[in-house]
Amino acid sequence: MLSSRPPNPGGAAVCKSQKDDPKCRLCQKSLMINGIIHHANNLFKLKRSSQDTETPAARLQRLGVPIERDPTLSDVICQACYRQIPRMEKVQATLTAWKDKTPVTTEPSSPRNARGLTYTTPSKSPAHRQPPPSPSVRGTSTKRRGLTYTPGKSPARKRSTTSTRTTSSSENIPPPPQNSHRDSFPSGGDATKVEVHVQFPSDKVPRVKKMEGGVKSIVQQLTNGKWGAAASSILKHEEMTVALRGKVAEAITQEGKMLGAVSVLGRTAPKDLLSFKLENFDKELKSHAPWLNSCLQGACGDDSRTARCTAASVLLRVRHPKLSAIQYRNSFVALHGGAKKVVYERLNKQQLCMSHTMTLQKQTEFGQGRDDTVLAWKSHVEAQKETVSLLNALREELQEQERVDRKASLDTSGKSTISSSDLQDLDFSFQTYEPPQPSMDLDLGVMPLSEEKPTAPAVTLTEILNSIAGYKEETYKLAEQAINSITAQDQGHSPLDIVIKATKTATETPLKTYQIIIDNVDFTISAKHQSSSSLNQLIHWIQQYGALDRSQTRAGDDRPQKSLDDFRLEEAMPTEQVQLDLKRDYTILVVRDLVKYLAAFKVFKDVVVRHIPHEYSAEMEQPSEQTWLGLQFKNENLSKDMTDILRTIQTNYVPCEVDEDGNITAIVQRILLGGDWLTEERAEGVQAAFKDGDTPAERLDGVQPKHELWHQTRTLCVTYNDIFDKNSAGDRASLRANMNVIGASNARKGPHAAYDAWSELFEKDRIAFIICAAKKIFRLQSEHDPPESIVPDQIMDGDRHTRSDWLHSRAAEIVDLAFQDEAAATNRIVEGIESSRFKCRQEGCNKSYVRPRARELHEQSKHNLYVPRSQSSEKSKEDGVKNYQAAKLSMALLIKNLKDATREGDGERVARCLKMALLFFRAYGHTKYAMGTFLFFVRVEALLPANLAHSLKWNRFINTAGGKGRNIPLDLRLEQMNNLLKAFLKHLGPNLNETTAARIADCIGQLEAILKRIDSDLGVTRARGYHHKGDPTEDIFKLVEQYEQANVLEYQPGRQYNAFPGFQRDLLAKLNVSQMAYWMQSKLKHWKALYE
Repeated sequence: MLSSRPPNPGGAAVCKSQKDDPKCRLCQKSLMINGIIHHANNLFKLKRSSQDTETPAARLQRLGVPIERDPTLSDVICQACYRQIPRMEKVQATLTAWKDKTPVTTEPSSPRNARGLTYTTPSKSPAHRQPPPSPSVRGTSTKRRGLTYTPGKSPARKRSTTSTRTTSSSENIPPPPQNSHRDSFPSGGDATKVEVHVQFPSDKVPRVKKMEGGVKSIVQQLTNGKWGAAASSILKHEEMTVALRGKVAEAITQEGKMLGAVSVLGRTAPKDLLSFKLENFDKELKSHAPWLNSCLQGACGDDSRTARCTAASVLLRVRHPKLSAIQYRNSFVALHGGAKKVVYERLNKQQLCMSHTMTLQKQTEFGQGRDDTVLAWKSHVEAQKETVSLLNALREELQEQERVDRKASLDTSGKSTISSSDLQDLDFSFQTYEPPQPSMDLDLGVMPLSEEKPTAPAVTLTEILNSIAGYKEETYKLAEQAINSITAQDQGHSPLDIVIKATKTATETPLKTYQIIIDNVDFTISAKHQSSSSLNQLIHWIQQYGALDRSQTRAGDDRPQKSLDDFRLEEAMPTEQVQLDLKRDYTILVVRDLVKYLAAFKVFKDVVVRHIPHEYSAEMEQPSEQTWLGLQFKNENLSKDMTDILRTIQTNYVPCEVDEDGNITAIVQRILLGGDWLTEERAEGVQAAFKDGDTPAERLDGVQPKHELWHQTRTLCVTYNDIFDKNSAGDRASLRANMNVIGASNARKGPHAAYDAWSELFEKDRIAFIICAAKKIFRLQSEHDPPESIVPDQIMDGDRHTRSDWLHSRAAEIVDLAFQDEAAATNRIVEGIESSRFKCRQEGCNKSYVRPRARELHEQSKHNLYVPRSQSSEKSKEDGVKNYQAAKLSMALLIKNLKDATREGDGERVARCLKMALLFFRAYGHTKYAMGTFLFFVRVEALLPANLAHSLKWNRFINTAGGKGRNIPLDLRLEQMNNLLKAFLKHLGPNLNETTAARIADCIGQLEAILKRIDSDLGVTRARGYHHKGDPTEDIFKLVEQYEQANVLEYQPGRQYNAFPGFQRDLLAKLNVSQMAYWMQSKLKHWKALYE
């Protein structure tokens, strides 16, 4: 251990002096200058701005200078010593390289404290072979060799210093025994003999030690370089094993001290815990604590990273309590699992987790700064909007300077021909003459011809830009970036041209917009002891989070795109082109199922479109940026609370301009506020109540309410279930009968109460019908039929394009089973709505009316025409079973296409599906979602500014992990986090209140991230995004058998299901076109009065 001075017995005095006058640990230089510590570097901590990965103490340890914490010594070093560390590391690396390249030579003479080792094995050579003469004797005369040894009179100290002299010395040194090797052991024998020669500086002859027993084997194995065998022999030696255990314990202790200073286990700040990986600690354990790692690996086995790291963290924390990263992670796992306080106490005693108090403190620490991210987004939007204003101010400043320069360049010699009007254009004016004071020196305005007027130094655009006051620091940076981008493109522009082009660039730069999503959290607090004063409580709070838009567009202005007078109803209708696009989408979806489940189509795997591309596919593959904003303890069902919710969001998260008192003076950019339809309805009701406000802030115009996609999709599924799932268990191949065949009892609750279970049944039923239709159309005997049974040879041998066209054309035949009849019905509806008036149904009459009742009165009074409201068809010729199955397939493909478009983040395809969904919502009584869907198209096409309409259409999705096809609706993400929040809240029991709930909700995003990191380290599989299920193949082919047995695709007149008598193929037949058109026109009038 390195110590700069010997320890002082007066420990307290030393500690006090170190605090009063800290000195460098290495050079003892004082670091106190004028009462302030300067140029100090902590040995055991890294600076936040440092790029080093190891502390100075760890680096000195590798250099052979161990440093330990000592309360009597300083913990800092000066800057000069700190700079020497990397230099010494380079020197050490150079020396190591030299040693590796330089061969090691052995000196003939014995070094100081040399030990000689000789071991003899029985040989076949003669026993009395004479050894070669010793080098020290070879040069000595015969007379000298015959002398007997006489001890010298010099003291031992002098003899030791002269032992290395040559034979010409005056000392009488005897030669070594000639037959020492031969005479040490008896001649002959079969045993291996081992002896060790040890010669100290004071010895004239080596000391010989014969090795016997286990030591002999150890020495022999060491001599032969058999390290593994030697280690095994040492472990068998009882005395050596005891000593070795002690030394290993000392080595592990030293390793623990080193890890205590540098280990990642000691980094327990929130950002460090979020990035902690067992892999990093495993590497650290192997490099810094090899003895400890080897011991744990021997106990756990080779493939035991999790066990080794966990055991090491438990052992190290006994002496170093701050090494607690893994214990904090275990504490959050226990918190999520609802562990009681006593559980924390028990596990904490075993060093497995932190105490309950420390866990809650760390949870509070995680929640600090929960909205910093969204505030940074807000600041950036404000700066981005201000950049154009700043550049315009810079342009005006440059124009003013040009006018001044032109005025200064006028000819003042008296011969100028400039007129007075020219001077006025230049804002030129004569200065009034003031006579000088008597004491003043007169300047006649005359200067020598050789002298030139000094020119002022040139002022850069950046200097002029920074001289304009009144803007944020980020605004100056963005403006400077725009100027630099133009300057880098062309150096020949004038400053004014550069600013004009930079202004255009700033205007066209996509605006980094974002959204706030909210949803209610409903919870029940059960009283521990119920009484009249202590009852169960129903809680209605609001959870919220922010999401950055991935598909961005230029800011533009804040005006609506067009008036509602110019909005055409066909913009919200499934026109003929929209239906063609839908058919193409359906065909691609059917191809995927054919290739996956039928062997005859598996050869077309390479031409299957796994992900339907769109304009923003690349953006939707990127992971979304999201930040969780905690709870608002308000009930959105109450108008007062809903007002507070909107005002809080607008005040804190909407980009705006504020005065010195913090009051909003202007809204810079509106943001979208998402939720379910009830949330949108309540928010718009509050905004309508404040329409008479004097400013946009008072009118709460900073937020634009909207409803999200998952609730909309689920409502469409509810409509599907209401149509096809009645009490039809006795009707073979109906939806309820199929549910019973595969035992999907959980799906009986419907998509509203059991969405995941119902979705599994929906997918299996849809795929089964497609396979059944493919087997009938392509005349397949079994799902295992080979490709040769249906695929022509020229297609099999064709190129990719040919094979793809053939496959999709055959899949379109299955789509036509459902789509062909539906297209005709849909076109009838669209044409009727587009006309917007109700024509008289009497042949030859051209009268038309706005309202259907007016048309009826006209027909009855003028033409005596009475048209029944609904005309019945000849039901005896209809096949109700086939109608049921074809209609079910058409709506199933619509729902599947909507879900697939959501996964891909395809806003355009989602809009196509919603145009069809609008008709179903209106026809089957979901009036509010019909109105919300219609309002969505009105906003996208007319009411909203272009950039906000773009965000409403394309930024309805979130991708938590990144990748193709991994998007989910924004509100589904919030539902998932609501479930996680409730999992934490329910464990609080009667202790649930606003304080404890806020502590958890403020850090819910970080808690989820830590749990995911733990699962990743431990290999725990978790479902991401959507509900995941097992292999559905067996259930699918059970349903295929049901369809085949019911012969659902064979036309049989008069056939019908008992639960669905007289089922019509046209699902939209019940939609009154005239009433639909009147409803849409009335909504447009209402919205025109409300929003324009």
